[in-house]
Amino acid sequence: MNATLNRKEYVELVGRGQPDAYPKSTEDVVSELRERGFDARVPALDYLIRKNVVSPPREGRNYQWRTKHVDRAAAVLEEQQCFLPRTWCNIELGISAAQRIRALRIAVWSAIDEFEVELREDESVFVMHVHPPRLSRDGLVEFTLCEDTQRDLETRRGELQTYDRTMMPDEIAWRKRRSKQQ
Repeated sequence: MNATLNRKEYVELVGRGQPDAYPKSTEDVVSELRERGFDARVPALDYLIRKNVVSPPREGRNYQWRTKHVDRAAAVLEEQQCFLPRTWCNIELGISAAQRIRALRIAVWSAIDEFEVELREDESVFVMHVHPPRLSRDGLVEFTLCEDTQRDLETRRGELQTYDRTMMPDEIAWRKRRSKQQ
């Protein structure tokens, strides 16, 4: 169980299979690390550079972070347990960050199918259900719509009839598995 996203999971889930462009600025690295679940800030990364923990090359006054530098900073932040609150929640509940994101996406896709409305990936409109880890099994996470959101979607049912959206590869695979089950 990994409470944060590693590089592969970050590309798959946040980048939707498309790797980010590198080199990155320090501000962009902060954004990536926060997406991965780390409590990263510019001063913390500057400190790692000053202490020679990471040494991204400079171009003028700006650092040019490559994947190896970002991953090294992530390793140090993990060692120091510099996590965002949602990461601490993942640790406490015994679930992985990737598992949480995948479960949310499945819930969103199911709601889109059921209500035919546009819906963004936002945990605040769902209730998270966690089945705790047991023996050698990781915890399991699922999301269901909040009652008030469900009522709201009932009134908006069918708004997607003219909405054409691009499905991501993971959604296409989920839909194929779902159609075989039915």
